[in-house]
Amino acid sequence: RMAESAIDVRRADSRYRTHTGWLDSRHSFSFGNHYHPDNTHHGLLLVSNDDVVKPGSGFMTHNLRLARFGFGESLPPPSWSTEFDAWANESVGEREIDQLLDFEHRAPAAHLAHPTTDHFVPLFVALGAVADRPFETRSVIDGFEWGLSKRSFEISAPEATR
Repeated sequence: RMAESAIDVRRADSRYRTHTGWLDSRHSFSFGNHYHPDNTHHGLLLVSNDDVVKPGSGFMTHNLRLARFGFGESLPPPSWSTEFDAWANESVGEREIDQLLDFEHRAPAAHLAHPTTDHFVPLFVALGAVADRPFETRSVIDGFEWGLSKRSFEISAPEATR
């Protein structure tokens, strides 16, 4: 039987709330504007958030080990994040599909921007949906938070909307 003090139960309506352009989250740990030094470095953590994520959005760089949680936008982003963001923005804008597919070898600081590929490859789903016809791209969220690029793209095939 577990001791009662071992588990800190927080019901959804009492959790901390973070609302950004891409995320509306209720969470029980330090995240977003909520920071408490005793509520970090949990080791293995069971995360049970109540999140709503805007489709097609997210962070262009996703290295949570190097993220500067608790600092928001107050510090300038690191060069690995800005360089990868600029490369991705240009590559998507110029429709450099082969370059994007080989991002691990062609992008600056790819191994820092995306230590694992699972948060970058969803971009290929959107590009694959329009790859056989002319398409437009538009950066709809940009800037940096916690040292990470928040850039998200809107990708559309204009003739598909007619």
